[in-house]
Amino acid sequence: MTTAIFAAVFAAYYTNVLGRDFLPILATSSVLLTVVGLALRELILDAVSGISLSVEQSLKVGHWILLRTKEQTLHGVIEVMGWRNVRMRSRDDQIHFVPNSLIFQTILTNFSMMKGYTRVEIPFEVSSRADLSSRGQFLRRPVDPGPAKGQRNAAGARCHARPQNLSERARLI
Repeated sequence: MTTAIFAAVFAAYYTNVLGRDFLPILATSSVLLTVVGLALRELILDAVSGISLSVEQSLKVGHWILLRTKEQTLHGVIEVMGWRNVRMRSRDDQIHFVPNSLIFQTILTNFSMMKGYTRVEIPFEVSSRADLSSRGQFLRRPVDPGPAKGQRNAAGARCHARPQNLSERARLI
C-alpha cells in the first residue's frame, strides 16, 4: 500500500512540479516488468503448481509414482514435496528432483492410490498346434490354495486369505 502511495506522489511531482511527461517512465517500467516476469516464469509456474499439489493432496510423501517425460521414465517413491520441486528416490537409489510444473505437464501414475490391486503380466508361450480351449481352462481352474487362513506358508509368513483362482492369486503377489 505504501508503495502505491509513493508511486502516486512521485508521478504527481514528476508531471506537475518538474513539468515532464510520465509516459516514458511508465513504458520503461512495463518493459522491465515484462523481462523480469519472463525470467521468473518457470519459478512462478513451479510455485503455483506446488500450491496446487498441496491443496489437492493427490501426491503425498511415501507414494510410489511413475512419471513419463519426453526424455525418460522415472519410477520411485516421493521423499520430499516442496513448493518448487518434488524429490523422489528411484529403485536403484538415485535421487531425482522433479519440478512441480513438470508433474502437471506429464502423465503421472500414482501406484499408492490403487486400492491394493496390482496388475501383473505373466508372459508365456503356447505352441501354434496347441488346443487353446484347454489352455484357457487351465488358466481359469483353481490353483493350489496353499495353507489356510491363519496358518504359515513355506516361508514362515502367516496367510491372510486363500486365493480361489489364478486371477485372485495374481492379485496377492
